[in-house]
Amino acid sequence: MLSYKPSKQFATRMRSLFKKISIFFRQKILWLLAIPITVLGLLLIVYHLIYWNKIYPGISLAEIPVGNLTKKQAEQKVSVYLEKIFPTRQK
Repeated sequence: MLSYKPSKQFATRMRSLFKKISIFFRQKILWLLAIPITVLGLLLIVYHLIYWNKIYPGISLAEIPVGNLTKKQAEQKVSVYLEKIFPTRQK
């Protein structure tokens, strides 16, 4: 039976090549992870800036939808609703 034993020089070259490939792919993986994380972070910042002085969508108070409204608009809308339910007496 024939057996093949690589030379020390060949083994050293192969280790060096595998090390270079490993470093290359580690750097690629870091970039592949960094880009989506950065994009996600930017999207969260933009979403927060869009609703800076507004109430987030889908929020309601006493069954009154107040999403996408400013605090002042929501107060007016709720006060009108509460005035209908609990009218104040006029003297």
